[in-house]
Amino acid sequence: MKKDRSERKKKIMIIAMGAIIILSMIASIFAVYVDQYSTSTLTYGKQEFQVLQNSYTTKINKTIMSFSYYPAELERINISAVSIQELRASPFIVILIDTNSSIEDLSYIDAMRFDLEKQIGKPVYTVVTAVTEQYQTLPVLSCANASIQTPFIYVTVNSTTGFSEETPGCITMHGRLQEFIALKDRLVYGYYGIMQ
Repeated sequence: MKKDRSERKKKIMIIAMGAIIILSMIASIFAVYVDQYSTSTLTYGKQEFQVLQNSYTTKINKTIMSFSYYPAELERINISAVSIQELRASPFIVILIDTNSSIEDLSYIDAMRFDLEKQIGKPVYTVVTAVTEQYQTLPVLSCANASIQTPFIYVTVNSTTGFSEETPGCITMHGRLQEFIALKDRLVYGYYGIMQ
């Protein structure tokens, strides 16, 4: 009889330990899930952003848009109000790619231009400075073809990151690699008036 009680206590202890282990595993999985999908909110000016694991989302004109950078991270990058106004006033935007760029830079430039078209809400056309194997079917143009009514964004690789406009209607976006994504975010924030 004592042996039965002892064995019964052992079985109960084993079951209890198993239950504790299973509960702790479930709790840790739940904690990882909640941490991965939990969001916090940041405000920049009047704009609210949800902070996700790898992005910032906000609602602009009733559309939720995702950005890689929070506006405060991009305050060092200036774009003139004149350039922003030219882009707003135009029925479309032309991206002029300097094809004398590395494959790595071009991959970021392509990602940037596809995101820009989704976020800007108007057609974005792509042209190039010269025909290459990668861009065989795109028209070859230059800043000489740009105008205030038809602004170009001339995308070129440079060690400094930013925007400039030496020729009216031709806004130069210069940077490297991931910086093109930051430049696109800064441009879109300016376009929608989130940043000045």
